[in-house]
Amino acid sequence: MSLSRQGRRPLWPRVLGVCALAGAVALGAGAGCSGPEEAHPDPAPAAVVEALANPVTATFREGVNGYAGTRDISLSENAPTASPGGAVTLYADGDEPAGSGKDASLLLRWDLGSIPSGSTLQSVTLTVRVTNATNHAYALQALTREWEEGAATWQRATGTTSWEVAGAKGATDRNTTALGSLQASAVGTYTVTLNAAGIARVQQWVDAPASNFGFILASTSNTDGLDLASSEAATVADRPQLSVTYLPAGTVGDPVLLAAGDIGNCNTTQDTATGNLLDGLPGTIALLGDIAYQSGTTTEFNNCFAPAWGRHKARMKPSPGNHEYNTSGATGYYGYFGAQAGDPTQGYYSYDLGDWHIVVLNSNCTAVGGCAAGSAQETWLRQDLAANPRTCTLAYWHHPRFSSGSHGNDSIVQPLWKALDDAGADLILTGHDHNYERWKPQTATGTATANGIVQFVVGTGGTSLRAFTSTQPANSALRNASTWGVLKLTLHPSSYDWEFVPIAGQTFTDKGTGACH
Repeated sequence: MSLSRQGRRPLWPRVLGVCALAGAVALGAGAGCSGPEEAHPDPAPAAVVEALANPVTATFREGVNGYAGTRDISLSENAPTASPGGAVTLYADGDEPAGSGKDASLLLRWDLGSIPSGSTLQSVTLTVRVTNATNHAYALQALTREWEEGAATWQRATGTTSWEVAGAKGATDRNTTALGSLQASAVGTYTVTLNAAGIARVQQWVDAPASNFGFILASTSNTDGLDLASSEAATVADRPQLSVTYLPAGTVGDPVLLAAGDIGNCNTTQDTATGNLLDGLPGTIALLGDIAYQSGTTTEFNNCFAPAWGRHKARMKPSPGNHEYNTSGATGYYGYFGAQAGDPTQGYYSYDLGDWHIVVLNSNCTAVGGCAAGSAQETWLRQDLAANPRTCTLAYWHHPRFSSGSHGNDSIVQPLWKALDDAGADLILTGHDHNYERWKPQTATGTATANGIVQFVVGTGGTSLRAFTSTQPANSALRNASTWGVLKLTLHPSSYDWEFVPIAGQTFTDKGTGACH
């Protein structure tokens, strides 16, 4: 289906309905609002064409969305004929009982049949709930022999076949290449990111489902055991989860950027709801800061952000917020994201997405030598923009230059806006205020102009929302303070479509299209 646009101009965004009926289709104007959204009308509606050519993340956890494809069991040398399939706890050990030198291993397998044939895998993660911690590392390896949850024992793989070597230790029982490892020094939720060999192994399972015999987590030398919640655990969120990010075969179209800030909070559940949104939204993920509350510690990233959003980590492009810098040097943030976050002394970088140039900046100005004209960051920004002249340019960071939320306007980033405006940039995305607000095109000083930059505030990633504290400014096109969700941008070669996607159970949205400068 092809829908024509009315030329490349005007630069003013054209709005495709500011509210959507529950269950409304993507094409056509919606109606029926939920929550205190406020609009300053824009010109006439125009159609939006959705195009997908982006990574998809599939998650597999027993009992979620009707999934029933997990198989897991523990094997114990101390009880060689026991088959504890259905137990709520899995365990591995290199010395069970203590002093015996006997081993225990755990087996895990997921049915991956919902991943389309021909897909190319990009990343695989395993998330588990550790109920008994250890300082020892346990290796994750691939099993190469059929086994049955209800029949496997230390001695037997199925009701009729034995392991080559008891405990699945034979050359035909498992491949000894380490696909990842788990070391859990405290009780909690942990995510294991599979290495290249691990991704290749799961790719093999997708390409040839009959070869999928799952994983074994084991050690022959550790003297301290590891316990995990099984797929039969009473709490669904504690059950093992496999997350697979892949590119579907033969997809074409323009790239998608998904954006939100103010996300992971152990005291809320909406971050889980927004993370679930991402399961069905292909695309690169722009994190707009304040990713792990309250202080961006390593523990908070692991316990408050990773369980909700961590399975999508491979497709994230983060920017830091002020809460990340509540930990000195934002070490929790840079440690969690590694090279994805750029140089930890800077926190700013750029990348290309389709025909668009994307710039990620650090609005924690005092932490990186300032944001003023002539500062290291502003100088780098101007050089980067000069080296990457594009029809379409987008930037994002945490603190908004303009906001009618409780934090208000932040003039410290004005020089960064000015540099972007001088280069003809099109869009700026921010968080910080816990609401959604779209601004009309304007200059760095707030003067409305058709050639200005459109700013979105998307502080709706999962932490608590905040009401607006001032009258809606003239340049504020639309705002909402009662809906969690993410902003979806489809980036065409000389234009863009935007859509605010709400979490399940909420209906506010904001859709439209705009042309690049």
